[in-house]
Amino acid sequence: MRISLFVGLSLIALLSGCANIPHTLSSTQTSSIGPYESFEGRLMVIQPNKRWQVQIQWQGTPDQGRVRLTHAASGRIVYLTWAGDHMSMLDNQTSDPLPRYKSISKSELAQQGLVIRPQQLASILQGKIPASLKQQQTNQWKGSLNHSLIQLEWNPQLKKLSLKDSSHGNIAILLIEHDTSKHTSKHATD
Repeated sequence: MRISLFVGLSLIALLSGCANIPHTLSSTQTSSIGPYESFEGRLMVIQPNKRWQVQIQWQGTPDQGRVRLTHAASGRIVYLTWAGDHMSMLDNQTSDPLPRYKSISKSELAQQGLVIRPQQLASILQGKIPASLKQQQTNQWKGSLNHSLIQLEWNPQLKKLSLKDSSHGNIAILLIEHDTSKHTSKHATD
């Protein structure tokens, strides 16, 4: 399966984590993040040779979810869905005459250098940090996921999640601008 450059970059930014770690929550630690199951915001990516950003609409839990990434300058829209371990993607600028969802495997994500699958990101957004990431300071964790050195930092005032993948030189910044979750949570008064 050929993943377009934008999709690859979007997925790297969104998912930078472990393609081989199961999404079960048995080995996690709690944090002050979220829970955020549904939100709108911005995703910014800084790579060694380029920078870009997309609008993000997120609805997801570790078990299932969907994400819409919109790149305003190009008009490209990418949808990513998951149910359990099954992941699919739809790109509005595919060369297919009939755009349709295509499965994405864990190994295809791993080939793109991805270190966090959407299931794992959903868990983090619910305040459950992978046990392999050790707390360094308040709202800051560091550790190894799938042989990549990862630093995760949460700024609750800005609703900003930063992920630094030192192994690949990528930084992803997720800004939650509008929480659309249907629950009353501890961040409702932020």
